[in-house]
Parts: sequence; C-alpha cells; structure tokens
Amino acid sequence: DVTELFHTYGNDFQKYMTDAEETIHRLKSLSAVNPNNKTVQRVSDDADELLNNAQECLKHMELEALSLPPSSKQSYTSKVADYKRRYNSSNRELSSVKLGLHSSND
Repeated sequence: DVTELFHTYGNDFQKYMTDAEETIHRLKSLSAVNPNNKTVQRVSDDADELLNNAQECLKHMELEALSLPPSSKQSYTSKVADYKRRYNSSNRELSSVKLGLHSSND
C-alpha cells in the first residue's frame, strides 16, 4: 500500500533527521573545544551519513507521492516539502560547521 510505504519512509526520515540534528549539535560542541580532534571528523562523517539516509527516504517519499490518488496527493506533497525544508536546514548547518572546521585546519 502506497500510503503505508510513504509513512514508513516518513518515520525513517524523522528518525534519521533527529539523529542528524543531535549529531550536528554534538559536532558543534566538540569542534568548539578542539576542531582538530579525530572524534570531530568521525562525528562529522556520522552526520553526513544520517543526512544521506534521510535524503534517500525523501527520494522514496517523492516517488510514492506521485502514485497517490489526487485526493490525498496534496497533503503528502506538502509533507514532503516540510521534510525537505528540515533536511535543507540541517544540511546547511552541517556545511557551515564543516567550513569552520576546515578554516581552523589551515
């Protein structure tokens, strides 16, 4: 069932995003203390991976939304848009933290 699949991907997406947001927050704290620490790179990689997983879920949700009946398509499409905003915001945040890391390495 398409709606069931959509919700499964939605739940996975939320789980990945929550983990990613917490990981980015941890990365900020760690990099503020010691940007050249090995842990910082590992946490940064973890955040990347979580965001990649979230993005995969988003792609699947977009595909599922296409095959929904018009009656329910609108609410699903707007949900995907909300999720995309959340993803983009975290992705930008991670990028800016990483930029800070690289500038402190030079």
